[in-house]
Amino acid sequence: MSMNCDSGHPWPSPFGRATRVQFRSKRNCRKHLPGKGRTPEVLKDIVRITALWNDCRASFGRVGDFLFGRFSIADAMYAPVALRFVTYAVELDPVSAAYVQTITAMPAIQQWVADARAETEVIPQFEPYA
Repeated sequence: MSMNCDSGHPWPSPFGRATRVQFRSKRNCRKHLPGKGRTPEVLKDIVRITALWNDCRASFGRVGDFLFGRFSIADAMYAPVALRFVTYAVELDPVSAAYVQTITAMPAIQQWVADARAETEVIPQFEPYA
């Protein structure tokens, strides 16, 4: 996946650069684990992330389906988060659900998931529900 937006800069704006600070994710896209790990802290993170996604889409999403309209490094960063929301069956608002659908429909993401599902190694500290 290309990490540059049309301007040639990986971060489309100061707002885009700020989104990277919000990124934290581990992933296990090989499983379906609805409801697992829903601590109060995780629930706060979900609210914070989906609010950020809604703000990005409302402010910058007029020219496409990604956070800043066209694909950018922010989307590459949030792809693992989108996959985590799928794995844990997180109920999302319509804007966030559409964004997750956009990310998961990308051929590169579909290949990433297929490759992950083909792996057999389990690393317990990163896969607590293995």
